[in-house]
Amino acid sequence: MAGESRKKRTIHGGQRHREKTRPTDMAFYDRDHPEEVYTQVEDGRMIYVGKRRCVHVFEKDAHLTSSRMSRREREAKAKQGQWRRVY
Repeated sequence: MAGESRKKRTIHGGQRHREKTRPTDMAFYDRDHPEEVYTQVEDGRMIYVGKRRCVHVFEKDAHLTSSRMSRREREAKAKQGQWRRVY
């Protein structure tokens, strides 16, 4: 979906990937094949949701961080005005 297949991570994203404690391995696949897409209202970062509740935050085409988040948590962020659903 993002149309860009580059695999670039921010310093923070690289640290999270090396730690192996967050679902970073699928970040670029999920960015290109998302089930849901949001934009973070405050700073415009893009949030891509993949399978198994994986949420990936990108800042200007670079992977920033990943985590797992339930549908209820994502909907709450949208309802509170923190995120805006794009897709």
